Amino acid sequence: HNYGKSTIGARTDVENVKIENLRAFYRQYYQPDNAVLMVAGKFEEVSTWALIQRVFGAIPKPQRVLPVTYTQDPVQDGPREVTVSRVGDVQLAGVLYHTAAGSHPDADAIAALCEILAGTPNGRLHKRLVEGKKAVSVGPWNFELAESSYVLFMTELSPDHKLSDVRKGMIEQLENIAKNPITETELRRAKAALLSGIEKTINDPEKLAVQLSESMANGDWRLFFLSRDRIEALTVKDVQRVAQNYFKASNRTYGQFVPTKSPDRITPPAPVDVAQLVENYKGRAAVSEGENFDVRPAEIEKRTQRITLPVGMKLALTPKKTRGETVSGVMQLNLGDEKSLRNQAITSGLVADMLMRGTTQRSRADLASQLDELKTQLSISGSGAIVSVRFDTVRQHLPKVLTLIRDALRTPALAASEFELVVKENLAQIDNQRNEPQGLSSQALAKAMDVYPSGDVRAARSFDEISSSLKTAKLADLKRFHAQFYGVDHAELALVGDFDAAAIQVQIQSLFGHWKSKTPYQRLVSLPRTAQGGETTLQAPDKANAFYQAALPLTLKDDHPDYVPMVLANQVLGGGVKSRLFDRLRQKEGISYGAGSNLAAGSFEPVGMLKLYAIYAPQNLAKLQSGVREELSRFVQDGLSEQELEDAKKSLLEERKISRAQDLGLAAGLVGQLHNGRTMAFTEQIDLTIGKVSLAEVNAALRKHINPAKFLHFYAGDFASAAAKPASRPAAKP
Repeated sequence: HNYGKSTIGARTDVENVKIENLRAFYRQYYQPDNAVLMVAGKFEEVSTWALIQRVFGAIPKPQRVLPVTYTQDPVQDGPREVTVSRVGDVQLAGVLYHTAAGSHPDADAIAALCEILAGTPNGRLHKRLVEGKKAVSVGPWNFELAESSYVLFMTELSPDHKLSDVRKGMIEQLENIAKNPITETELRRAKAALLSGIEKTINDPEKLAVQLSESMANGDWRLFFLSRDRIEALTVKDVQRVAQNYFKASNRTYGQFVPTKSPDRITPPAPVDVAQLVENYKGRAAVSEGENFDVRPAEIEKRTQRITLPVGMKLALTPKKTRGETVSGVMQLNLGDEKSLRNQAITSGLVADMLMRGTTQRSRADLASQLDELKTQLSISGSGAIVSVRFDTVRQHLPKVLTLIRDALRTPALAASEFELVVKENLAQIDNQRNEPQGLSSQALAKAMDVYPSGDVRAARSFDEISSSLKTAKLADLKRFHAQFYGVDHAELALVGDFDAAAIQVQIQSLFGHWKSKTPYQRLVSLPRTAQGGETTLQAPDKANAFYQAALPLTLKDDHPDYVPMVLANQVLGGGVKSRLFDRLRQKEGISYGAGSNLAAGSFEPVGMLKLYAIYAPQNLAKLQSGVREELSRFVQDGLSEQELEDAKKSLLEERKISRAQDLGLAAGLVGQLHNGRTMAFTEQIDLTIGKVSLAEVNAALRKHINPAKFLHFYAGDFASAAAKPASRPAAKP
């Protein structure tokens, strides 16, 4: 069955496939009767339908008949095991079980079991393996497919963990549920988490459209809503029965095959007649649609209240009616200064990592459960001088969510057990990057571009330096850092969505109004970098893909007359959907999965950067090098064409418009404005400049700032092994 095959196929498949095979496949499946078109969001229904009819209705109905899948996987006859050995630093262990089709009632019970068994931090496997110090992390992959599916429980180990311990722990937890039954509390938590995700999907037109198309692939769009109803109706008896039917030795794949005289097979369910299943299904009341929000910068500014609290905290509040009464928020804490933050990089990052791992009032598990109950997604991250909070919730729960954020930021538990876990997780992440092409090239680029002295929180560090600092980190240092640096006297908070601005302002003042940092804050001044040029090749043994990165330092500020011309130039070079690097390396030569460029410019100092990147097969190194060199040379010599500039303007303006229509993105932008002392007037001016800038201005700017000889190029991959192979298309999906 094709479910047992990698989507991209075998390496020889990709390298040797005949064009006739591709044409036949295309003609067979790329037809209107095998396609789903979904339109979601803000659009005019009548004209959109007319456009669809005109574009797709003109395509003739195909004469061929689509083949019906008839192969069914046989029931597995015993436990299987397999061991894969190749270069790497992180150990992994997984257990897979065959399950029912995504449309079957058992699929929803399996989804609940994934939360109960492998959710973080409440899952049984997390508590047994991660909190039991046997593994770094554990998580489920639940594949709900049109035909018989499977569920995979994957565990990550550090070098000092034992695979034998994890194998024993996983199997005991998964296959002994009869002896350790599911509890009502576990099921309630799982249902809350699943239903919260479903409600967030319903409230997001883009996500809902994608999910409905997945349901269509399984038979009918209504399966999405039917699944919600089934989850709500799940009982302990349901999940207990499903666990005991599927999670058994004869249905387990951990590795090698072992014959058995007495097979203990699963009982496969009968095929689902989806049409009959959903025939009389009745939906629920429609979710509130929200208002027709005007995303023009001037109109957003009219809506936005900008407030500075007595403590110094800055607020940007943009209330609006949203689908499902959703509200999004972004908060940024700015900490310390160059001197006080010296040698605090690892400590600062670890403190931020600990903030979602419990407060003095709530354990990590309780905090995670409450966020699910409140239908809220909350993340806190940070490093150096910045702590960032991002969240999505709904109007009725916003006050409680703000209180939870206050508790997480102001009174974290900073527990010793969680500190030990977070250090191990960070060490595992470092080990995972040591031999990865992208990790190697990124670190080498950062070191080469570093202009900050050792000890500065912005200074680049090697994997060994980071690892050494993590191993010597002390919990007492984290507690001291939090007590000395955390506060909101130099913080920014933006809210966008359905909320009462006056009431929320009062609450924010009550929650944060007197919390000041004990350490003075002063913005870190960015230092300029010198363009030097050069090439570096890095060996990443036994890796099928290679990664390319290049960088050119720029003297550029985002309010300089050259900024918008350079943004448009970058859009054409590699920043847009259609760009020169992508067209050359993927479309024309077929040697890269993805290629592009990114432009950055300072808001305070004229410190910027232009970066290039590409993913490719190691044996195509020479082709990639010549392709990039030729495109850069042609780009500077010939400049943009009038058509390229017009296309870049249209796509860039549309991207900016879409970003303002997304509440979390708009909130992040407002926080940036608060930090930089700007308003939407700056955004409006950028849009106006994009529309007015001339071709001569763009070409003059790119020739002024871009010198192909000054790029630093880094190539990371298994080039030693690739030397014996012929150049070809890439080997595996990145």
